[in-house]
Amino acid sequence: MAGCGAIGLNECPLEDEPGVPGIAPSPACNAYGVLREEGSIRIEWSLTANEKGSVFSVQRSPASRRAFMEIREIEAGPGELDFMYIDLSCVPGSSYRYRVVYRPACGDPCILFETAKYVASATPTALHPNRPNPFSAVTELRFSVGERAKTSLAIYDAGGRLVRILANSMTLEPGSYRATWNGRDDAGRPATAGVYFCRMKAGEETISRKLILVK
Repeated sequence: MAGCGAIGLNECPLEDEPGVPGIAPSPACNAYGVLREEGSIRIEWSLTANEKGSVFSVQRSPASRRAFMEIREIEAGPGELDFMYIDLSCVPGSSYRYRVVYRPACGDPCILFETAKYVASATPTALHPNRPNPFSAVTELRFSVGERAKTSLAIYDAGGRLVRILANSMTLEPGSYRATWNGRDDAGRPATAGVYFCRMKAGEETISRKLILVK
């Protein structure tokens, strides 16, 4: 993580808000960083010291507004100095600013840091390789949709016959999702060992992945 000053700590003047004084120097703040990932924004920060019973209020503001709203409260464990929050509710293509308010067990809260504006990365429509593969019991299928769309996810055998429906024309918002297949058909019968295909249809896009079931 970069040092606080290196990435523009407290770039914007803040309006006074009830219960939260203006930014005050805090010797506890060592560094913070922001990383945009597929469908999420990750915030990390570290302290040089930690007071037992202290908590952090993670707050977010759309770039178009000044008001911050709390999206998560994180309690600091004994001796814990490194912290992380992953915002999975951000909308791809939208921009946000974040700040973390430090609330010690005793004393007044202060704003630990405020970030610059970050645009959430657009999520592509994708079907990722299943894990594990080959598999014998259960395998996980991760997929994402880039725009609101009716989405289906199904398993077919090597001959193109439908084996299992995992998602049937569900309307999904842009973002990342996951499903599992336990190697059974829609009637609950175990599928035979062999090659299968997971087929995802999202809107007008269709993507397939090969799965190998072993016994």
